[in-house]
Amino acid sequence: MLEGIRVLDMTYFIAGPVGTQVLADMGAEVIKIEGPFAAARTQILQGATEGDVGQQVLVGWPGFSHLNRNKKSAVLNLTKPEGKALFMDLVRISDLVVENYSLRVMRNFGLEYADLKKVNPGIILISMPGYGREGPYKEYPSWGETIESTAGLTNLTGYADGPPLRSAIYMPDPLTGMHGALAAIVCLNQRNSTGEGQHVTLSHLECATQLTGEAILDVAMNRRTQVREGNRHTSHAPHSIYPCQGDDEWIAIAVGADEEWNALCNVIGNLPWTRLPEFEDAPSRYSNQETLDQYISQWTEQYAKYDLMNRLQAEGVPAGAVLNARDLVSDPHLVERNYFWEYGETLPDGPEFPFPGGRARYEGSPEKVMMRAPAFGEHNAFVLGDLLCLSKEQIEHLGNLEVTVDILDKL
Repeated sequence: MLEGIRVLDMTYFIAGPVGTQVLADMGAEVIKIEGPFAAARTQILQGATEGDVGQQVLVGWPGFSHLNRNKKSAVLNLTKPEGKALFMDLVRISDLVVENYSLRVMRNFGLEYADLKKVNPGIILISMPGYGREGPYKEYPSWGETIESTAGLTNLTGYADGPPLRSAIYMPDPLTGMHGALAAIVCLNQRNSTGEGQHVTLSHLECATQLTGEAILDVAMNRRTQVREGNRHTSHAPHSIYPCQGDDEWIAIAVGADEEWNALCNVIGNLPWTRLPEFEDAPSRYSNQETLDQYISQWTEQYAKYDLMNRLQAEGVPAGAVLNARDLVSDPHLVERNYFWEYGETLPDGPEFPFPGGRARYEGSPEKVMMRAPAFGEHNAFVLGDLLCLSKEQIEHLGNLEVTVDILDKL
């Protein structure tokens, strides 16, 4: 676990906060360094509840509450010399700096790795720019949905007779965040041996290409361009999602080996169509998928998806109910493993929500959230007063310079 490790979190949106969330869940002290006007919260996170600019800007968007649990928030204006000086003072007493800005931002702040290393040779900087530090795209900002397209994922997503589609869940974002967390842990482990810090650049695009690796190799080695295939497999059939009882209820069924096909036929009741010549072996079933899918759909729509999933799995047929958000929260498999955590108050007097818990369980890892997501600048008193030992007068002077927000009532 990471107790005693201090992280300065300069991330925003999804990719960066996922990575620092993992570190916070593992016990690190993660301090979000936020700008003085809360723009990143109110513009990026649609639906956030905003009070007065400053310490009253609260978090009403459940996604923000989820991604920033177990973190503290401090407000520093890094465009001011005084704000930059305070940040460097924090670097002196920290272990990690994590940022997912576009490449020019840290350079413009004068906070690149060479600058941080001067005040703390052991500091570790994890950077997650969109397109790395080299190449024609290096200065461009990125989003999960644009990276999906750049990496080629959207070109492979969709139906054979339809256009490219986005995943709708911004898959590169959490993927990059998890890679960033792993990189941070590896760097900390190496520093324990060498005493030296380092800078890791982990581009959003590089992380996303692992989702299209097979297609890239297919082009490179076979000069063959893969195409969209919907829910189908390159050789297995049946392999798709099929309707069940109810409105927009589905089950996924994926049959590979003949043993699985025979088991499926047994659950179906060995109806006459299961013994048709066009379904007698795997190549035949693959060649006649459209007809096969029609037969299976007519059968599956008679049953509830969970009941059918349990029947198929009991006979060794790979199958799973397609779950929406409401299904996930009550899913017996996840409930039994305490996957969802109740945060209590996401904010003072705020509503309660169930949120996904830790992505992995470690020995000694928490069983519930340790601290709700912070209000904007909620921990300025701790950071400026307790960590940096500034007096009330010094903090008031910084507030007058618009380096931070007025927090005197919290001291």
